[in-house]
Amino acid sequence: MNKQFTHEISVIVPIFNEQDTVAGVVEFLLSTSLFIEVICIDDGSIDRSIERLQHLGDRITTIDNQINRGKGFSLARGIERARGDLETARAPPNAWAGECLSKYRLKV
Repeated sequence: MNKQFTHEISVIVPIFNEQDTVAGVVEFLLSTSLFIEVICIDDGSIDRSIERLQHLGDRITTIDNQINRGKGFSLARGIERARGDLETARAPPNAWAGECLSKYRLKV
């Protein structure tokens, strides 16, 4: 039973002080063919989280809340910007494990 998955998926990544993990997670997301776009929302980080993504340039969309407004607010901003038929919100990058994300990838 081989089903064709035809939806375009936008992934929304809320970020708050994730400088040590955010680049690796976003690079992994970009390396898959599952998503048409990756939207990263910096929710008022006081570290260098957003700087860690600059090398990705226009491969991602970044939104800066400038102050901490909360995960729900950040997700709503990402959903407003998303182009996909479906949106998937991911936990902050430090809550992910590559193994867990790989399992998710295989289930889609």
